[in-house]
Amino acid sequence: MRDLRALPTPPHTRVLAGGFTATVVDSVQSIVDRSPLMVGVLLAATLVLMFLALGSLLLPLKAIVMSRLSLGATFDVLVAVFQLGHGAGLLGVTPEPLQPGTGA
Repeated sequence: MRDLRALPTPPHTRVLAGGFTATVVDSVQSIVDRSPLMVGVLLAATLVLMFLALGSLLLPLKAIVMSRLSLGATFDVLVAVFQLGHGAGLLGVTPEPLQPGTGA
């Protein structure tokens, strides 16, 4: 898609790329572009709300660290089962790489 979109276009024309591949490329790029902002907002909201509720700075920091560890462990288990195939036979799933799609 990168090479296709880099091709020069004739003057006064607009070239659009569509289809499954273009959708996947655009979706992944959108997620990558917005992830730092989303993580920052989540961390700031957690810090502020827990500080206001509990009056402690240590507890919100501890909650952020524990959330990160829990989310990391969850993703590790999902990758181990659904991509690497560990225990896939017990769950009756076929291990394969995940493909982001259109949601349809």
